Amino acid sequence: MYGSPGAVYVDISGDMVNAKLDRSRAREVPCSPPPPVSMADHMAITEALAVLKGAKRPLLIIGKGAAHGRAEGALKELVEGCDLPFLPTPMGKGVLPDNHPNCVAAARSRALLQSDVVVLLGARLNNILF
Repeated sequence: MYGSPGAVYVDISGDMVNAKLDRSRAREVPCSPPPPVSMADHMAITEALAVLKGAKRPLLIIGKGAAHGRAEGALKELVEGCDLPFLPTPMGKGVLPDNHPNCVAAARSRALLQSDVVVLLGARLNNILF
């Protein structure tokens, strides 16, 4: 119902595939627990935007959290509206296309070395990035 997006394998036994069920006996099973909700502090977002606006060489790093959050549209708007370069992590690939003109994956090391502000969006700062 939620969690990692992607393909799912469901194994149904042969006797269940061919079985008949009286529709009046069918019931709906509620999803439990409800999906987690996470909201960033408004003041923290305002501060982050101020730092980003003041950057000379900003870089966005897009991770799997952005993919899980289905943030494709919002990130495309941010990247294109502010003309920001971005670097997808291996698990963040596909949130924005690798052939996007603002994708700096081909110059990853240089982008990381020369950036004065790095914004992590749905990614953890770890040794994979450096």
